[in-house]
Amino acid sequence: MWLINSQRVSNVSIKPLLRKDASYLKWRRIRQQAEALMVENGLDEIMELHKLRASTSGLLATSYGVATILEASMKDQSYRSRVVTILVRHAKIHSALYSITDGLMNYILVHYGRQIPCTTKTDKVSYTKNLLEPAYTAIQRLKHVMEACDYVLTDIDKCAWAFSTVMKGLEMKTKREHIV
Repeated sequence: MWLINSQRVSNVSIKPLLRKDASYLKWRRIRQQAEALMVENGLDEIMELHKLRASTSGLLATSYGVATILEASMKDQSYRSRVVTILVRHAKIHSALYSITDGLMNYILVHYGRQIPCTTKTDKVSYTKNLLEPAYTAIQRLKHVMEACDYVLTDIDKCAWAFSTVMKGLEMKTKREHIV
């Protein structure tokens, strides 16, 4: 039972029909494959990579040596590469899953519109979205991972600029020491 516009609506009448439909079965198989392709704990991996960075773990607070900054900068670039890989993978899965789910929703509305126990188009769309809720949940999870990737990439890029500024400052300082 679902609650749509303050009315209880049963999903019993359409689910048995969908379970026999080839398009619905194909969508379920693709959704399950897409979820299996997701990096199992993509968000956890991104946060772990972010914690390991020297700029966020406080390792740079104790030492501003050239070697320390260069090492932190090189590690940041490898972390950046991994985060981009995660972002691209999740973006591809997100795009595919969203388009196939949207297509299936339209298919259900067209082919099973009369069997849906609702009267208005808005209620039928809500009802259909409730049927496809597992995919929409997966799409939302993918979106959260992609947003986290964007935040971490922005932070890495800002730190790269800060590292280059510090390196220029150290270079200027060493030049002055050699002149004096």
